[in-house]
Amino acid sequence: MGAFPHIKEFVDKKAREYTKFEHQHEPGANPRLELHDSEGATETINIESWKTEHLEEFLRDNNL
Repeated sequence: MGAFPHIKEFVDKKAREYTKFEHQHEPGANPRLELHDSEGATETINIESWKTEHLEEFLRDNNL
C-alpha cells in the first residue's frame, strides 16, 4: 500500500468509522472496492486514483 498513501491513510485512520467496510490487503494488487449485494452479485471499482475524501464521500453517499 506504500504506492497509495491516500488509501493507506483511509485504512489507518478512517475505515473504522464505516461498519460495512472491510479491508483485505493483497500484495501487488491495485486498490479496489468490491461491492456485494444481497443476491451475491459483486461490483468491482478501481480506486487507485481516489483521494481519501473521495473514498469517504462514496461510502457515505452509498450508505456503506
